Amino acid sequence: MKKLILIFIIFLAGCASTKISSFKDPVGPPVQYKRIFVVAVIPDVDGRKYLEHKVCDELEKLGYTGVPSIEYILPTRQYTAEDVNKIIADTKVDGVLLLELSGNEEKMRSTFRPVYNPSKEKYEYVSGFYNQPYLYFKMQLLDVRENRTIWTATSETKGNKYADRDDLLNSLSESTIESLKKDGVL
Repeated sequence: MKKLILIFIIFLAGCASTKISSFKDPVGPPVQYKRIFVVAVIPDVDGRKYLEHKVCDELEKLGYTGVPSIEYILPTRQYTAEDVNKIIADTKVDGVLLLELSGNEEKMRSTFRPVYNPSKEKYEYVSGFYNQPYLYFKMQLLDVRENRTIWTATSETKGNKYADRDDLLNSLSESTIESLKKDGVL
């Protein structure tokens, strides 16, 4: 019985997947990065904090130091470009990973699945509708020393009908770091 309940809980869990299309500057990164300033541009403050910390956690799994911008660039204040450049210089980072939300939507999806009817001892087909969440991001890794873009990408993250914001952002952060590794930037 416990196994059946566990399977049911796993079935209802939210999950998400991310597709990334990226391009790395052919010259490549000038140095091996050690400290990366992570900036999420999202209107939702909790989402920004969550994404920045999640990306930093993923970077730290690979031996890098991730620096969440929300600890230095506060959402309650206005900053000039000079202020931001000074903050970046003061944190002594090698690179800046910018993740900017470029869109979000929910798409109506239909389901048509078999359900076993024990009274008729056969499967019947049941249809229904649900909303599938999507997030779209533009991302860049900027080299601080050379002041140039090393890597740029776009992403599409979609979740199942049980996925919440955190499921989508988890998928995005894991896939972003995997893409940076695959492209030879990290």
